[in-house]
Amino acid sequence: MPVAASIMSWLHIVAAVLTVGGAVFGLFFLRPAALKSLEPPVVQRLMGAIELRFRWVIWIAIAIWVITGLWLATSFRGITTGEELVGNTYGRTLLVKSILAIVLFLGALSITLPFKQLRWFQARRTRVQHFNIAVAVIIILLAAFMVRRGGLF
Repeated sequence: MPVAASIMSWLHIVAAVLTVGGAVFGLFFLRPAALKSLEPPVVQRLMGAIELRFRWVIWIAIAIWVITGLWLATSFRGITTGEELVGNTYGRTLLVKSILAIVLFLGALSITLPFKQLRWFQARRTRVQHFNIAVAVIIILLAAFMVRRGGLF
């Protein structure tokens, strides 16, 4: 694997580890511990402050995923046409993974962007986070199939 492809793969994986790991830690460990140990107003302030800081990680990670994913698909794997995308197992798995990534990105942006139009999603933040983690786990599984078997579909 050329050096550039190794670096792009590494950036792609680091972005995933930071965001998915951070989301899992916050949702399944930090939030429950804070709810159990602190008064509700303190929990709200704490979680709000953490989310304000962590959303920058999410936004930067999304940019890194898009840039590195496009580079890896086109420059490293040579997928430049729709036929190449649907013509083999790797391409079809990449297509499904990409669609799920878009769903994941939209979910993340819907709860982190400070727009009034997104309040419905923000009011259901915990549900959206659970959904996003489930989608991320599926994306990681598909990535493993792409690396080990050349795809799944």
